[in-house]
Amino acid sequence: MQLICIGYYDKFSRLFIGIEKALKKDGLETSILIVSIYLSGFLFGWLRFKKSLIAPFAAWRLAKKQKQKYFKIIEEGDYYRSINFKELIKYHLKINNLDFQESLQIQALSYIDLYFDLFIKNKPNAILVIGDSRLAIESAIAVAKKLNIKILYLEKGPFNTTIIDKQGVNANASIKNYLKTNSLTNQLNRNIDWIHQKSKDYLRSPLYRLIDMIFDVLFKNSSFYPPDLANTDVNRLKIRHKDLNNGQLNIQNNKLKYLLIFQIPNDVNFILHSPYFENHFELLKSVYINLPDNAELIVREHPLYKGLYGDDLYSYINEQCILLESNNNLNDAFRNADVIIVNNSTSGLEAIANFKTLVVLGDAYYAHPDVCLVYNGKNLKQLFEKSINFRVNHQYCKSLLNLIKEQLLVDGSITDKELKCADSIAKMLKEEIT
Repeated sequence: MQLICIGYYDKFSRLFIGIEKALKKDGLETSILIVSIYLSGFLFGWLRFKKSLIAPFAAWRLAKKQKQKYFKIIEEGDYYRSINFKELIKYHLKINNLDFQESLQIQALSYIDLYFDLFIKNKPNAILVIGDSRLAIESAIAVAKKLNIKILYLEKGPFNTTIIDKQGVNANASIKNYLKTNSLTNQLNRNIDWIHQKSKDYLRSPLYRLIDMIFDVLFKNSSFYPPDLANTDVNRLKIRHKDLNNGQLNIQNNKLKYLLIFQIPNDVNFILHSPYFENHFELLKSVYINLPDNAELIVREHPLYKGLYGDDLYSYINEQCILLESNNNLNDAFRNADVIIVNNSTSGLEAIANFKTLVVLGDAYYAHPDVCLVYNGKNLKQLFEKSINFRVNHQYCKSLLNLIKEQLLVDGSITDKELKCADSIAKMLKEEIT
């Protein structure tokens, strides 16, 4: 079996090598090519003598060589080799200004050529992709579809699991269409003990990601740096906001506590699947001004983005005396809140597992009206008022979680010491291909 695996960092290259080992363990002759977006992913595979490629730099080198050809294609229309290349850059345009548009279009054209050559030369039985929205991955998916190559989408899942889907991840996952048309009344009403399963993480070397960050600092403003890497790495060095209004929950007062959970701003979920809010500041203000009268707002930052959401947002938090709560663990924060508000983050699933009243503001595959309140873009105040008397149905919550587990998740995380998920992915590959 020939596989081409496309991911980001060293932890994903480790997963791909684990999948190869699982396939070989079952007696299937297997060869993989690891295509990485960041240097850490490339180095992890290359140092273990796996065929490896760092896609953005390979594509950008080709783009520079064929720039005049690509300029002409851009002037002529939206399609190249039957692929709408302008559609491929939508995520990157949303996190960058329009000055990047031309260079991103050139990069998209280069990726199309790169992947056609790569896929035709290597003749993969399938491609494995982490996520589905970055340019390096969108382009690969588009070319694979043109060549009728099977695609398997992977992502780190909730509750120590891994997402596997044949259609996409996040709001593109295939289960979303099922949940749109089916009630939870007669679904899997089993216990949900599996959400508490724990396993030991592998000891990940910080050196790989440190190399990514140093590389970013040294070259991000140079013509050598690919445009589709701009502003995409959450770990790039940033200045944190000081004098934050941190504190503990005041559980003594009689006000209803609404906990608003933030995501990472460049998270694909927020950028591409948030139809009503462009950024966290806009989200925060809309939530705050529409709260019921006897309510107070608590904001929880993403652990990887504490103090990084922008001065305007933190000034607003201080002016309105909004509590910024990022020190307790998530379950403690849930326990002390009456209503959980998410845009579309995975924390919504954790709120469902804790049987909390949940309001979902964005596009999320788990946003079923039987278990939560779903915003449709109209009258947010009325939705929050409705949340006061919303009664959580424990049976429906269990049914939803078990259904998601059944159709979308396999046991074991990408970062586990023992890659249990690699065996499940290998099994699905064998069923699909052999």
